[in-house]
Amino acid sequence: MSQNNKLVIYAKSHTDSRGSDKYNLDLSSAEQSRPFNMLFQKG
Repeated sequence: MSQNNKLVIYAKSHTDSRGSDKYNLDLSSAEQSRPFNMLFQKG
């Protein structure tokens, strides 16, 4: 990624409907940030 600054990464996540709307929104946000954080830390 450091050699190709035009690289675009698309990450997608979803939740089921077993929890409340707030729970699923929080879970989805956490799941979405994990790949970004890992890529950001690895460089």
